Amino acid sequence: MSKAMSEFRKQYLIALGTITVNMNHLEQWTRVYLARLMNCDVEFILKCYPTEQYGKLLAILDLTFHHTISDTHTREEFSRIFDKLSSIHQKRNTFIHSEWLFADDDSFVVRTKPLKFPRLDRESNPPISDLNQLADNIASVIIEMHMFIDKINLTKR
Repeated sequence: MSKAMSEFRKQYLIALGTITVNMNHLEQWTRVYLARLMNCDVEFILKCYPTEQYGKLLAILDLTFHHTISDTHTREEFSRIFDKLSSIHQKRNTFIHSEWLFADDDSFVVRTKPLKFPRLDRESNPPISDLNQLADNIASVIIEMHMFIDKINLTKR
């Protein structure tokens, strides 16, 4: 018979789940932003890029934005948001593409992410606050991107 899951483990699993769900939300909205920039239906984007890796989708968004929008100030503002999107993507990959090993008694957890052979990125008891901060940052950048898209009137395209 299995014992109840510890609060320690639950905190990590909830944070990782929140990151995953928030990131999925951001990925879907990124497709909507791309459709608005291309002045096309979101379904077209979903057919063209249904499961595109987010890094590639960001590159397409960046290229399309700079091809479509010529105003220097607007491009600079987008670049600041784009830097946040890229940073979030990298941090998300660090946590989500890692292996998580909890001690039998849940007294500690080790996060390991393979890097170029033979190196590993290994961290014991990564602060739960780092995971929660990333989840919050994802939610914040979605709101920031919505406001930016509304401000430059891409919603009317």
